[in-house]
Amino acid sequence: MRNIRFLLLATTASLAALIASGGPSEAAPGDLDTTFDGDGIVTTDISGNTDIAEALVLQPDGKIVAAGECAVYPFAFCLARYNANGSLDAGFDGDGMVTTLYAGDVHAKAYAVAIQGDGKIVVAGTCGVGPTWNFCLARYLPDGSLDTTFGWRGYFDTHIGADDSYVYGVAVQGDGKIVAAGWCFTRFGGSEYRSGFCLARYNSDGSLDGSFGVDGKVTTELGTGSSAGYDMAIQPDGKIVVAGSCNVGATTQFCLARYNSDGGLDADFGGGGYVATQVSAASDTAHAVAMQPDGKIVAGGYCWIVGTTWDYDLCLARYNPDGTLDASFDGDGKVTTTIGTVTDRPDLALQPNGKIVTAGTCVSGTHKFCLVRYNSDGSLDAAFGDGGKVETAVGSEDSYAYGVAVQGDGRIVAAGYCTNPTDFCLARYLGDGVATPAWRLPWAEGPEVWRYGPKGPHLAFEAGSPADGALDFIPDGQVGCSIPGGILVRAVAEGDVVKGDPNDQEGDNFIQIDHGSGWSSVYYHIADETVHITDPPTHVKAGDPLGSPSCEIGRGGDANASHVHLAFKRNGVWLSAAEWPTLSGWKLQDDGTLQRASCTVAAGNKVVCPDTPAPPLLEQTTLVGQGETTQLSIGLPPSQILMGAFVGWAGSTVDAWLTAPGGTVIDPSTTDPNVFHTKGEAFEYYEIRSPEAGDWALHLYGADVPPEGEDVTVVVSSESAASVGGIAELPRVGEDASSASNQVGLAGLPAAALVGLTAGAWYARRRFSQR
Repeated sequence: MRNIRFLLLATTASLAALIASGGPSEAAPGDLDTTFDGDGIVTTDISGNTDIAEALVLQPDGKIVAAGECAVYPFAFCLARYNANGSLDAGFDGDGMVTTLYAGDVHAKAYAVAIQGDGKIVVAGTCGVGPTWNFCLARYLPDGSLDTTFGWRGYFDTHIGADDSYVYGVAVQGDGKIVAAGWCFTRFGGSEYRSGFCLARYNSDGSLDGSFGVDGKVTTELGTGSSAGYDMAIQPDGKIVVAGSCNVGATTQFCLARYNSDGGLDADFGGGGYVATQVSAASDTAHAVAMQPDGKIVAGGYCWIVGTTWDYDLCLARYNPDGTLDASFDGDGKVTTTIGTVTDRPDLALQPNGKIVTAGTCVSGTHKFCLVRYNSDGSLDAAFGDGGKVETAVGSEDSYAYGVAVQGDGRIVAAGYCTNPTDFCLARYLGDGVATPAWRLPWAEGPEVWRYGPKGPHLAFEAGSPADGALDFIPDGQVGCSIPGGILVRAVAEGDVVKGDPNDQEGDNFIQIDHGSGWSSVYYHIADETVHITDPPTHVKAGDPLGSPSCEIGRGGDANASHVHLAFKRNGVWLSAAEWPTLSGWKLQDDGTLQRASCTVAAGNKVVCPDTPAPPLLEQTTLVGQGETTQLSIGLPPSQILMGAFVGWAGSTVDAWLTAPGGTVIDPSTTDPNVFHTKGEAFEYYEIRSPEAGDWALHLYGADVPPEGEDVTVVVSSESAASVGGIAELPRVGEDASSASNQVGLAGLPAAALVGLTAGAWYARRRFSQR
């Protein structure tokens, strides 16, 4: 996706005044996000004693879950859930915090956390049971209470190997089964001490899955000595990748193993199911692993700096799907970065645009949160922090980062603990400013037509706001101050409602939405508001209703027709309408008209363009073989505001993903608000707003098709800036999508390819069916 930058011009006098006042300054990627608890940092005292966050995960609703241990006697699993603004979520066990003591005198420490599709939270770690440390898992309901249908009272332990065993990774498969991975002693006693990778797979009720390994357990000795697993990931085809370290001769190396769905090593990966990589000359340990959409595997950890005593660098390695090092990653598949002295275990996360974010602990005076961001080729991202690196002193003394995640809006969250006192500590950083890349007009585009207000650009609202800082939009056909039935003002982009109480601002009902990255949209003259100030803030999506348009009469204005007055702020400063982003492709011109490509609308006229549909960019049927990937090329012309790709087949399972001209991979895991995705039993559909012009690639993978292959029908269409604006409101899951008016498809697509477009699912956009 393209990042659009806005250049604000100031006079010499105003610039001098700005410098003299000391701000505001433009925030940059890697800066602390001050919308997160006011300063970008949150500390949480859970037990009143030692609290350590070891892992974090993001919920689909934007809430953040951190998990670790607390030193209540004995040590216990501890969780905290935060709202998007950094406040504790009172809907999680009443105060946002949960502590779980295992039965008896049992020490339990959580090292991994995952979210199930139903919102339940799975936490995995290690607990002392009798003479050994065992794998321990617990599952929580979305409200923070233990799920008593899981194991024994919501938790259980599993003994693996010959003695102690430790969990450091957990993931939930698509079928609901849970995989935990770490290391255990495979030989113990006398002079025969040896450790190896250890895994266990559980059914959804917590019972061991007998179809995996031996009675649900797998132990694997790798290298020529001991080995240990520290993180895991599950591929789309169900194979399991575990990363850690293994001894090979006199060195300790990155070690990755890949397992088939039955727990056996995958012989197609490396040499007999695993690979060992010497990154430095002596001691390397991988503590994190992640899967790219193209099947490549990224592992991260630390490497010993030869010639020092305990000094380590941050290290990454990227592998091709067959386990060979990817030479396109810094030339040899390996990257080493000095940032202070790395200690403990770093984590990593992948951005949708292919960049790689690592977070860990480094010593630079004191122990600090340290983040490094890399471009997809392994080079440091100079746009992030100081040449790709960020160091943050989170606590009053030392701070340690163990987990990192990238939000859907591009912001980066790191979690760990800080000392004096020892508490959970989180920090959030700005990403690439992708919080609101898809702006739309403030009404139900498609079924409704509104007029561009006859005043043209005018005063935004407050004293000091620009004289041309706002535009009015009026529902077509409305006369007078009556509130149009069923006609609602809608959010122009996703965000949090930060102001919305009735009769605020001198009685002129208004709503303000914070979209992140410094952007706010403001709506005046809103009656019957549907959203208000709440704690945590009400979160709205693009197109969500805000209330009915109304008049100004009696509220200090002179308008005698229902309308919405729209304005924007950036970093708290009102913008001239000429500085606004485009709304559904519309942009204000110097002459006061709205223009989208060749279509111009003057003040007072309807905001609509002639319907000028273009033929599909690609329409063909292709044969996809079992386990094979077929790539189709798509040439997308410039000035397209939308691209839709529909893939349909008669049965079986086919996976589809896209690669943009700039290399960005778009797949079902993409969280970019510009991307819409849905998949049924026999179809998959992507829609991309503001797509990058150039050569795209559509990839089709035969995940489970007949031996002779599967005929797959592909239709790729685009919407130009000169076409009809807007997207019709569509039925979502849970709404009535079964009526004839909702049975939509793609023009020219064979009926057989529409199998799977059934009631209750998302449907293809109506703009395609109207062609």
